Amino acid sequence: MRSEPVDRPVNERRLVAGLWLVPLLILVLGTAGSWSLSQAFRRDALRAWQGQAEQAARWLSGTLLGWLEESYAPISGLAVLAENSQTLEEWEFLNGIDDMEARATAFFLDSAAYLRRGEDRTLEIVFSTDATGPLASGTQASSPGAPANTVEAAFAEPDRILLGPPLEQERGPTVSIVALSIVEKNGTPGVVAGLVNYDALIEGLFEMHVPAGCSLQIVGKFLGSEPVTVYADSSENPLYSVTTRTISAGADLSITWVANAEFEGGPAYGLSRVVLVAGTTVSAIIALFIGMLLRRNLVISLRISEATRELAQSKEAAEVANRAKSAFLANMSHELRTPMNAILGYSEMLMEEAEDDENEAAVDDLKKIHSAGSHLLSLINDVLDLSKIEAGKMELFLETFPVSGLIDEVISTVDALVKKNGNRLHVDVEPSLGEMHADLTKVRQALFNLLSNAAKFTTDGEIRLAVRSDDTRNEPWVRMSVADSGIGVPPDKLGLVFEEFSQADDSTSRNYGGTGLGLPISRRFCRMMGGDVTVESNPGEGSVFTILMPMTVVVDGEVSEVGAEEPAAVVPEPESERTVLVVDDDPAALDLIGRSLQKEGVRVVTAAGGREALRLAASLQPAAITLDVMMPDMDGWDVLRELKQDPATLDIPVIMVTMTKDRSLGYAMGATEFLTKPVQRAELVQKGCQVHTFVHSRFAREPNVRMCEPGAFSRTS
Repeated sequence: MRSEPVDRPVNERRLVAGLWLVPLLILVLGTAGSWSLSQAFRRDALRAWQGQAEQAARWLSGTLLGWLEESYAPISGLAVLAENSQTLEEWEFLNGIDDMEARATAFFLDSAAYLRRGEDRTLEIVFSTDATGPLASGTQASSPGAPANTVEAAFAEPDRILLGPPLEQERGPTVSIVALSIVEKNGTPGVVAGLVNYDALIEGLFEMHVPAGCSLQIVGKFLGSEPVTVYADSSENPLYSVTTRTISAGADLSITWVANAEFEGGPAYGLSRVVLVAGTTVSAIIALFIGMLLRRNLVISLRISEATRELAQSKEAAEVANRAKSAFLANMSHELRTPMNAILGYSEMLMEEAEDDENEAAVDDLKKIHSAGSHLLSLINDVLDLSKIEAGKMELFLETFPVSGLIDEVISTVDALVKKNGNRLHVDVEPSLGEMHADLTKVRQALFNLLSNAAKFTTDGEIRLAVRSDDTRNEPWVRMSVADSGIGVPPDKLGLVFEEFSQADDSTSRNYGGTGLGLPISRRFCRMMGGDVTVESNPGEGSVFTILMPMTVVVDGEVSEVGAEEPAAVVPEPESERTVLVVDDDPAALDLIGRSLQKEGVRVVTAAGGREALRLAASLQPAAITLDVMMPDMDGWDVLRELKQDPATLDIPVIMVTMTKDRSLGYAMGATEFLTKPVQRAELVQKGCQVHTFVHSRFAREPNVRMCEPGAFSRTS
């Protein structure tokens, strides 16, 4: 549609002036978006760097604790030696120390000593490898700076290794007393003590494992005292710190690792800066380019609008024509069928009169008229039925009828067609089929079409009709197969037999006639009732057409009253109910994992924190636990540690759900498997664990819980 000559330039100038506001807005929004995106990259880089720092800190803390606790092993070995000795000799003690040191992989004891109480109940150092330190032979254990408090505490708590506070020394390394009390065979109490060298332990850790940019601080509470700093290393420009708290030999230790910008080169902020500069530049280029294109697009959009209006008008005209066609066919349905029925009726009556008059010539002519009329009526019915189906106007009229009666009626109708070409019909119907609830007319027409088709394309052959129940589904179905020994259909033409107005090839239509509507309509009828028609064929050997249909047809979700019963609800037995405890501080994660499990028939209980999870695990005894690692009140590692230390929850399989990849630490602490966030089943799918594995192992009390394989969760049966 063209604008007025006067108005068009004015409108264009207004549009062009307004269009330049768009590039300006794009530039502003692009710059703002680039800044937001750069900040997001900056946050992601910081989070990724912090994740690396936290993973390294957790591993370093575990290694430090492992080395520290391995240093206690010689004390335990010397205690066993002393307990098994009638009277411990010095050479036995010294040889035992040498043997323990040779076996240890991490040995950080500076010296060791053996102490007894004197008759005046003072502590005496009997044997010692310490020459001048607090455990030197002959030193009074109760003298200032000696390990009296730790040793006395060891006597008070027999059979327990105790770690004392760092000793105050003017020079030398930072050391603590570690002590364990025993009773010799002669009844004499004694204490095996040693000096743990923190400086040597930490120095070895830094030399072997600690990356650049990490510093360490250790604070502990020893023997119920106030917190004491064991080791402190200052760090410039600290960016992130991770603290691990644990109990070791009675001491409450807090190990803090601090990371600065030197760790792993610091957060990767370079991409953030590149995104900001590149985004702003690209936004400016795009804004300029769009400004140049908008004027051109204006003309195109006007043309498209005009074409769209024309298409809408064409569509409306087509819809009007389609409605007119439907109305015409609906009206012609009665107008065409009524005279044809009259022709057929009168031709039959005239045939009877001609037969009574023994007018054979007239009988033959009238039979031809009747046959042609019947064929024409069949074509009219097929075309009208196809039109109704395409227009969605075809309806189903359901009724209950015996299958055997349907078969008898169709056979009596088709018998003349079968015999016309010298064919023989064999019928085999399962006696126990009983009644069917469907549209009798459409089932009869579909089966008649298959049989008449077989009779038409078979000469002096056999046609077999087999009607059987189909037990491959959850509900009763019927299978009606029509097999013939006719011409068959080539494999590359099988797809054409169910297309409207189409046959296998042009010669078939010329030699055998027909419009190609019988099979397509039969299939559409069956599909309307929830069934289908299939075909198998070999050229020169014949074809097998099969109708598959439910015995009770459902319409709009309703089941007919004949033989319809409500299915019994499946109620699981109480002992078959299995529970999975899902632990995460993120409500969305709880909802996603919970729904995935509930869909598989698993009962789900959720916990938003570590302490709540420990309480629920002890009380519910779930079949399995999914456990988040990073939680505010108590992280997943601490929860996992307590679960595995509690005999009541020791055997419960635990699936770690985390964004980190510290599998080795998790497996070492007793985790069964890992899922990587965001959990998606999928991952509950790709990396998830089969719940039935855990449920079975948990409730069957199998000694070994096998690792889950990738796959979806499945309900235990």
